[in-house]
Amino acid sequence: MLDLAPQALSVTLCFLVFYFLIVRPERDEELARRAMVKRMEVGWFVITTHGMRGQVTALDHARDLYEIEISPGVRVSLLASGVAEAFPAHTAAVVELPGGGAVPEGAKPVGAEVQAAVAPTTATPTPAAPASAIPAQVQ
Repeated sequence: MLDLAPQALSVTLCFLVFYFLIVRPERDEELARRAMVKRMEVGWFVITTHGMRGQVTALDHARDLYEIEISPGVRVSLLASGVAEAFPAHTAAVVELPGGGAVPEGAKPVGAEVQAAVAPTTATPTPAAPASAIPAQVQ
């Protein structure tokens, strides 16, 4: 029985390390996010877990739903679990986004490489080869 004591101690130690380094911090972050969602009010700016940014226009805490305006006249209803960040409207200066919408000044900006990837390209399409340029065996 004494031979199992070091093994049991090492398993217990691994469990405690796993709990305090992984499980507990994630639980604390989830509790903080839920508290932030409960404090959220109409007029707050939010960033969703999918990257949409907008201003809260309606809340339904009973059903865990909220509505954000992502562009003038464009409103989207989402679950409250989709809120990644929320900012009260009075705590930060608002920055207008190109193409419409606004976010608080403290929001994490999208990288230039991401913006370049989603920006429309102005390149002209290459013209198709004329039929005479295709070898006869392919035609």
